[in-house]
Amino acid sequence: MAATPATRGRSPWWAWVAVLTATALGATGFAIIDQAPAADDGPRVAGLLPPDGAAWQVVDEQYGTFVVEATRFTGFAELIDLPDLVSGGIAAAFESLGENVSAAPFFREVWTPLDAPAVDDHGTDVVEASQLTSIAWLADDGIRLTSVSGGEIGYVYSPPLLMVPEGVEPGSHWASEGDALPGGLLHYRSTGTAAAGDHGCLEITTETIVTDPALDGAAFSTSSEVAVWCRDAGVVAGASLVDGVESTSTTRPVSGGDEAVATAATAPELLPTNRWTAQALPIALLDPLFGDSALFLTVSPTGATTASGVTAIVSGRDLLGLEIDDHRAMRRFIAHPGGEIVRVSAVGNLLLVATSDRRLVAYDDRGVRRWTAEFDDIVLVDVIGEPGASLLAVALDGEVRSLDARDGSTRWSTSIGVDVSTAPLAAAGAIIVAGRDGSVVAIEPAGDQAGTIRWTASAESPVDLAVLADEVGDRVLVLTVDGTVVGLDAISGARAWIRTVEGSNSIVVLDAPDGEPTAVVHTSLGIEAFDRDGNRLWRLDDPLDDRVDTISAIGDSVALLRGDRIDIVDDHGAEIVAVPLPSAFATSRSQLLPRADGLLVLAGTGELIMVGPG
Repeated sequence: MAATPATRGRSPWWAWVAVLTATALGATGFAIIDQAPAADDGPRVAGLLPPDGAAWQVVDEQYGTFVVEATRFTGFAELIDLPDLVSGGIAAAFESLGENVSAAPFFREVWTPLDAPAVDDHGTDVVEASQLTSIAWLADDGIRLTSVSGGEIGYVYSPPLLMVPEGVEPGSHWASEGDALPGGLLHYRSTGTAAAGDHGCLEITTETIVTDPALDGAAFSTSSEVAVWCRDAGVVAGASLVDGVESTSTTRPVSGGDEAVATAATAPELLPTNRWTAQALPIALLDPLFGDSALFLTVSPTGATTASGVTAIVSGRDLLGLEIDDHRAMRRFIAHPGGEIVRVSAVGNLLLVATSDRRLVAYDDRGVRRWTAEFDDIVLVDVIGEPGASLLAVALDGEVRSLDARDGSTRWSTSIGVDVSTAPLAAAGAIIVAGRDGSVVAIEPAGDQAGTIRWTASAESPVDLAVLADEVGDRVLVLTVDGTVVGLDAISGARAWIRTVEGSNSIVVLDAPDGEPTAVVHTSLGIEAFDRDGNRLWRLDDPLDDRVDTISAIGDSVALLRGDRIDIVDDHGAEIVAVPLPSAFATSRSQLLPRADGLLVLAGTGELIMVGPG
């Protein structure tokens, strides 16, 4: 598929970002001056760029506000997240230079608009705001821009455009030129000079012209910029002239918004057997200029779905936001919180991403980073919502923290004093947390006593918690590693009953229409169901040759994931539907995500399978 340049002027903010990225790679600014120095990879001049996982806001007087995230990577892994023509063009450029793209150090910026204008200066509708991605090569001779994609204007530079040379100092001059799109559809020439700035910084002036050979070399876009670059801080100030439009930009730290946290998504409505199907979903990347591309990614079985229906999954060190239709999963956004992603939770339309560097990073369902909260240990379990636009996060070291969902600030914090690897829950107006030592603790969530312990109970090494709520009162259920289910009174913590099961995996609660919820326990030998008083209601055997791998509650029914199908049974244990999967796959690390339109299977093999109405 041949790329063709977009008509200039249809989307001025995209033109500005695309060209500005070619001259200064954005304004990294004051938002990152307190970050750790850049990694020691690539040329020394790469120290001008922000470190991996950094994020900031760019505020431009002409074009609006953007959230920008930085990624450091080596090799081709993140390049396959680009449109085919872009990744192929980068590979071809490296081949022509005799360079090994698989070993090259790269730097990526993703620009996400917060308030891009709906119309341009001429009143023409602007394309729906989406993300813009720039990739820079940290070459031996300096920072070289390889591509800009995601909008109606985009570039693939061959050879990559020299942005800042190695050894840059006051008085330095440089230039580069070549193709700006595959096949020579556009041509670029860029020149730059460096002068001394205040406080040891550099004032870099860049002039770039992009021409169209098909129009006898007529100018497609022209830009000039004066930017102040500071080591480990990037561009702290800048002024630009892009296609005759003057603008200045500043930076500021990422800040949260005032949006309320929405309610959780509804469970799917179960339809007759002949209306249920399963199909593998390819992941597609839609690009206004370079066209649609299939993404062949390694997907981790870790994800969550927002109330608006956006499903977030993990690919490598990135978070991908997907919009799912009948035939494919379309990438809506890509986000990079830094470090390795260890957990993804959704509360309303807010995505909470826990990372290996002991941070909790919040994104909205557009992929906009809202805030970051630092912890002393890793958050391994789901973050849950509380009343009043607050969140509850529990770290491995036992810290229990209530956070404001709007900005991530701490409302209160306490510690139960032992490690925690089980997700908390809310019951009877309290927060229930279980420690690895068998302690079960109820914590006051609000008021003058917020963060104080209401009661403590004991159980053998919990692996999962659940709550059965009805008119009689809440019952906290504790599933333990030794194969027992303990029922506790949610008000006092007193033990109401204990039942033995054969091994333990997880426990879910079915919201029965008659108001009597059912607890369904996944054991090593099958599925067992209990009422609030500990009475065993029914049991399903789990033969060795047809084992259940994962269960998930969907309203008043439960989905059982097996190697070649999904069985859905009602709250009496009767099968409603058995849905064959497209192909048998290894399910040992799979996850089921209930959606309003069905179930999404995140397979351990990296496949996405949608199960629902056909």
